[in-house]
Amino acid sequence: MVGSDKLGGILVETRSSGTSIEELIIGLGVNVHHDENDLAALELPAVTSLRLAVASGIVGGRADLAGAYLHRLDEIATAIEDGAWDGVASAWLNRAPRAVDARVTVRAPDGTRWPGVSAGLADDGALRIRDAQGRMHELRQVDSVSFERG
Repeated sequence: MVGSDKLGGILVETRSSGTSIEELIIGLGVNVHHDENDLAALELPAVTSLRLAVASGIVGGRADLAGAYLHRLDEIATAIEDGAWDGVASAWLNRAPRAVDARVTVRAPDGTRWPGVSAGLADDGALRIRDAQGRMHELRQVDSVSFERG
């Protein structure tokens, strides 16, 4: 996010065996060199690119960006392995304003949908969602969580 505009997104998938995570797959998309016309063609509200967000308009190449991302991801993974989960979770929540008190729609693996309100992270990183009846859910396996715009 840059202000209230979406710069990119991350999709994470885990593959588990019982209670143990065997694989973590991370997909990242960042709008890097898009200009106003490129973004207008997407017909999506509140999106931006690095090119538009950086005052000079000069952001470098995608390979440099990818390298910096992987380096930072390694630092975060090391911090988690070293037991610094609270700091990582706090930093993530500071950069994810809709992770707390935002209206969402959850789509479960069986296709059912239900509304809720985001409520931060569980101790293991699961997204917490409070449903309409006030029950707290810790989401570890869903097809999607859609945040309402606004």
